[in-house]
Amino acid sequence: MCSIFNKKGQFCTFNMLVMASLSDRIGQFFNPFQPAPAALWEGFAERMHFRRFEKNEIVKESGDTERYLSFVVAGVGGVFAWRDEREVCLDFSFENQFFGDYASFLRQGPSPVFTQAVEPLEMYSIAHHDLEQLYAASPEGIRLARAAAESLFIESQQRQLDLLTKTAEERYRELLAHYPDALLRLPQKHIASWLGITPESLSRIRKAVASV
Repeated sequence: MCSIFNKKGQFCTFNMLVMASLSDRIGQFFNPFQPAPAALWEGFAERMHFRRFEKNEIVKESGDTERYLSFVVAGVGGVFAWRDEREVCLDFSFENQFFGDYASFLRQGPSPVFTQAVEPLEMYSIAHHDLEQLYAASPEGIRLARAAAESLFIESQQRQLDLLTKTAEERYRELLAHYPDALLRLPQKHIASWLGITPESLSRIRKAVASV
């Protein structure tokens, strides 16, 4: 473990600084949905552990139970399922987003969904039993549970509404607006699958958007 001094000259460990940064990033994700004291996010971060996966490595297999709720700090994770022997992309998680098979995690039961590192993936994960302990530890833990459930539900519902109400081109433009380097980071087949269109249709949309 490396050690350094902070700006006030106080001795602190590298791990302490990592956890402080992580808790800040987690708080930035949750606070728009359910503001909470920084100490709450610090307690959350302290229960997380670092995991790294190589590009295309499976994080959670189809048919397994999701044991972790993870927060991406570097790379991209994808959520997939099989349909007619074809891989379908359900979702992406970039830096500073949560990642995993949420339904399986909440039920603690198996699901047909599998998760995979689309890029070399670095993330901090909290196990289900650790999260339950955090929830039960104090009234603030209950507040955290509410924040987590509400924010992840709102985010998931918004993505479902976008799929139902927006055209593929609109969703493509929003993807580029939020993640300008998405085309460099995501395989075209995954983008097309996520948009619910064929690779040929994606090619036409890309040309139309580029010509504007």
